[in-house]
Amino acid sequence: MIPLLLTSVVGLAVVIERSFSLRRRRILRPDIINVVGSIEKPEDIENVVNDLGRPNDAFLNIVRVSLQHRGRPREEIKEVIVDQGRQEA
Repeated sequence: MIPLLLTSVVGLAVVIERSFSLRRRRILRPDIINVVGSIEKPEDIENVVNDLGRPNDAFLNIVRVSLQHRGRPREEIKEVIVDQGRQEA
């Protein structure tokens, strides 16, 4: 009975730790969402890509790559995003 209790406590601790470290706000930062949401014309995309110039942010790098490959076939864009996601992981 004691091993079951200990593994349950450890499992609960892991779930709580993951919920704090993988918070939605931390991964999907509101400032990036707002910048991408501000795109109204095709000319704005270049400005957004330049504004997103900060390195070392996984979500930011995926957004940047997806914007740089705009206008290509959907499957090609999807493949590029998946590849970039694998590199970031």
